[in-house]
Amino acid sequence: MRRLLVVLLLAVGLVPVAGGTAWACSCGAPASEEEKYRTMAEDAAAVYAGTVLDETVDPPNAGPGEGTSRYRIRVDRALKNASPGDVRLVESARSDGICGSQLSPGRVFLDEQPAGRTNDCTGTTQHDVDGEVERYRRYNRPSLPRTGGPDASPSVAVLLVAAALVTAASRGTGARRPAS
Repeated sequence: MRRLLVVLLLAVGLVPVAGGTAWACSCGAPASEEEKYRTMAEDAAAVYAGTVLDETVDPPNAGPGEGTSRYRIRVDRALKNASPGDVRLVESARSDGICGSQLSPGRVFLDEQPAGRTNDCTGTTQHDVDGEVERYRRYNRPSLPRTGGPDASPSVAVLLVAAALVTAASRGTGARRPAS
């Protein structure tokens, strides 16, 4: 009888305790700051700094971490596919476990991926908004080639051609003496 009791206790101890679903937000970190802002420029439907005007929750009776937040955001500084003064509607999950962005009234740097949606993995933040704008602009100037990429090759070729032309021109301008 004692053995049966020990076996039952061991078996019950191995049964998992029922619990809720566990979610974890995990965003792949970019290799560098430059990669973060270059990828943002390529992948985002829109990038801008703005002001969160208000939030509505769907469904209205959703508890913390449930449902979807819909934000009205006025664009103050447009960086990609937005115009200053526009009011954009952006939504995000309310759950931190699935990387939802929880925005408060005030300034925001927003990266919509896809259009009308955002989350914590896209680069959306309410911290150092002006710094985010400047870093985005620094890495996304039209004339700034990607370092080490194919865009760097033409400038090397231009330098080599220019050096060859200068060398040829300097050889051809020397004074010639008549043959004796």
